[in-house]
Amino acid sequence: RHTRYISVTGVQTCALPICKLVDERFGPLERILADRVHTAQLSLNITRETKQRQGKIFSAAGNVIVDGKQFYADASAETIEIVVDRIRDDLVRKVRKSNGRTKRLIRRGGIALKALLRFGR
Repeated sequence: RHTRYISVTGVQTCALPICKLVDERFGPLERILADRVHTAQLSLNITRETKQRQGKIFSAAGNVIVDGKQFYADASAETIEIVVDRIRDDLVRKVRKSNGRTKRLIRRGGIALKALLRFGR
C-alpha cells in the first residue's frame, strides 16, 4: 500500500482540503507508477511565508521514494493549488525520465548480448 505524508505549516486553514487537493492532483503520478504505486511513498511539505503578504507566499517541497530511488521537487507560488501542481509536474517528469532511462539501459544490454551471441557463429 502506498503512503502519503503531508505537512502543512503556517497556513491558518484546515489541512483536510489540502489533503483532498493532493489526492486529486497526484493521479497522473499514480498512473505512471502503475504496479509500483503500492510501494511508493509521497512526502509533501507546504509552508506559508508569514511575513510576506504578496507574491510567492506559498512554498512546498515534495519527495517520492519508489523502489529505493528518491525524487525531489520544490516550488514557490501565489496559491497552494499552483504550488501543488508544480510539485506534481516536476515529480512526474523526473519519474518518467527515470523509467525511460531504465528501459534504454535494458535495451542496450540486450543489443550487446545479441551482438555477442552472433559473434560466436
